[in-house]
Amino acid sequence: MSTSTSLSVQEQQFLEAFQQAVKTDHFDRLILSQYKGELEQLEKMTFRVIALNEQKVLSCLYRYQTQDITKNYPLTDALAQVTDALASCKQANLLTDQEELQLKKNKKKAMLTRSKTQSGPAKVNHGQGHDRIKQRYVDQDSPFLQYLGITDQNEQIIPSMARKWKQINKFVEIFSGALAQIKVSEHGLRVVDFGSGKGYLTCALYAYMQKYGQTPYVTGVELNPKMVEFCQSVAQQSGFNQLDFFQGDVRTYAPEHLDVMIALHACDVATDFAIHSGIRLNA
Repeated sequence: MSTSTSLSVQEQQFLEAFQQAVKTDHFDRLILSQYKGELEQLEKMTFRVIALNEQKVLSCLYRYQTQDITKNYPLTDALAQVTDALASCKQANLLTDQEELQLKKNKKKAMLTRSKTQSGPAKVNHGQGHDRIKQRYVDQDSPFLQYLGITDQNEQIIPSMARKWKQINKFVEIFSGALAQIKVSEHGLRVVDFGSGKGYLTCALYAYMQKYGQTPYVTGVELNPKMVEFCQSVAQQSGFNQLDFFQGDVRTYAPEHLDVMIALHACDVATDFAIHSGIRLNA
């Protein structure tokens, strides 16, 4: 591995550990935080290895103050991308299925620490979806959870919302299995949530697909205009640019294209209408 002479010994060791973890398939994720570079409002970067079109790529979620942006890079460029990004961050956390490395830097020195990780669930292959599924399918530090009142300002689950938090993760877990069976077109995945309510599941699905490099187009259909206004505000604050909420009746809403249909919160005959739309459009 070639490294820049300007890198400290600790930074070189950290990058070598990253490269080895990716090479041996032990890599889970890499989080770079305390960003001090030129990109305005960038807070942190989270790197994962995912599979797109049966090829592994390095996927990075760039978290800004007002939005999240996902970019994918060839795995052959992984070391160069991480090395460049690391230069602008004061803290880096490398998580593998064996250990966690934390690198902290200041103007005078860099400090590298290692700790063993607890054994987690086995790796699961999901083909075109993603390579690794953890027990928690939604990141607890996702901003949308705070906007929806599930987490507090310290990114901790509000006790009264613990059951909803568990429900969200279970739903996304089930959805992840279905997602692996869907052939995503070049135009991206088109999802409609009929009877989206307060948008808990709608937002969670969007965040999950975006996290793993998908390009989802998600629409929540809800009869209550106040709910629609609230959910649209959450989507905008979260930077979910392709998530929209539509005020309308499930019985009359007719999308032109549909890959995935959700109707968990549709009531009475509305569920039948939603299922009919899904069958008609081969969802």
